[in-house]
Amino acid sequence: MKKAITLLTCFGMVISLVSLAGFPVFAAAPTASITGPSTVRAGDTITVKINMNGTGLSAVKGEMAYDSWQLTYNSNAGSLAGWAIDIDDATAGIVTFLGIDDKLAAPINSNKQLFTLTFTVKSSVATGANIRITAGKLSASDGENDLEPANAVYSVNAAAPLSVNVFLSAMTVSNATISPAFSKDTVSFTATVPFSTSRLEVSATAEDSKANVVISGQNLAVGANTVSVVVTAENGSKKTYSIKVTREQDPDYQAGSNANLKSITPSIGILSPVFDPAKTLYNVYLPFEITSFNATGEAADAKATGVESEAIELTVGENEFIITGIAEDGTKKDYKIIVTRMPAQGEEMPDPTPTTAPPTEGAVSGAGSEAGSGAGEGNGLPWWGTVLIALAAAVLGFVINQIINTSKNRNNDIHEGIVV
Repeated sequence: MKKAITLLTCFGMVISLVSLAGFPVFAAAPTASITGPSTVRAGDTITVKINMNGTGLSAVKGEMAYDSWQLTYNSNAGSLAGWAIDIDDATAGIVTFLGIDDKLAAPINSNKQLFTLTFTVKSSVATGANIRITAGKLSASDGENDLEPANAVYSVNAAAPLSVNVFLSAMTVSNATISPAFSKDTVSFTATVPFSTSRLEVSATAEDSKANVVISGQNLAVGANTVSVVVTAENGSKKTYSIKVTREQDPDYQAGSNANLKSITPSIGILSPVFDPAKTLYNVYLPFEITSFNATGEAADAKATGVESEAIELTVGENEFIITGIAEDGTKKDYKIIVTRMPAQGEEMPDPTPTTAPPTEGAVSGAGSEAGSGAGEGNGLPWWGTVLIALAAAVLGFVINQIINTSKNRNNDIHEGIVV
């Protein structure tokens, strides 16, 4: 009651202020309207707009009445710019409002939206039930006259709930036999077709006429394919039926026998020599701290079956690692990597185990027939001799570089002294 008195007092003050300000007086009868969605179902959230149409209006008040057994009031928004609008929902089934052009700068001179209200339709509302929201007890002021717009009503009958039926009533394939036989509760099927069948002819019917059916993936490649039948119910729910189809290979097709690898990538270390698809034997040297090794490869033929390899645990000395390319027709080609793990500091390297290199395409037989075959094989030196020579070369290069740099610095100093 106290709040109602306050609202009425504010309303009266606006009328007085507008009169004192000397605004022109218009007595044309204003009109109110309520608009909302044309289709409403139980469980929906709906928003209604409250508009007022008039000339020179600077204050409006009233109440929005609704059935609280049908609707739950949620919120309000969208207040008219330049107006102060107070909305009160303290009483179930009633939302009262008072709007004032408090700065007397934005009077209503046409059809304007005062605000919006949002409600939730309760799930208990039956199909066909009438839902009404009424703007009543309306009063408006143009600064001099108290005007009483007629009631405005938003009315809609609750529509039937949207169907949730996502089932097929039938699915047939005219050019193949699916397994198992169709059942609406089964979602996965299989079929095999000859090479001559390049498209699976599928037709499907939804159990609910309001549902939508989309079939995709009917064009078949050789090998495995998936044909999908997606049913979308009226409410947006989806169900997918799938047919796994194997299209057989062309009987005249000749599978490729290329088992070459295009590359080999060690998990650690550097491959020696540089990879060449025709070479099948390589070396990798690793410090004592590395205890395992693996390598991955890429097949040279895009139709190759794959590449096989398995990580190995390393012992000190030579370790044999095999990576295999598998051709489309099943042909295999092994690439061998001799992984040498160096001994711990102060320990000696065990004697190398003799290894036999696999045959290499295009290689010349005899000593030195394959670069990097074995650890120092073909040059008359044991493995440690090769390592010592490499280290000596690196040290010698470093010393020579230092001598050259020192000489350059001295020449520069002499040149600077002459210039000075």
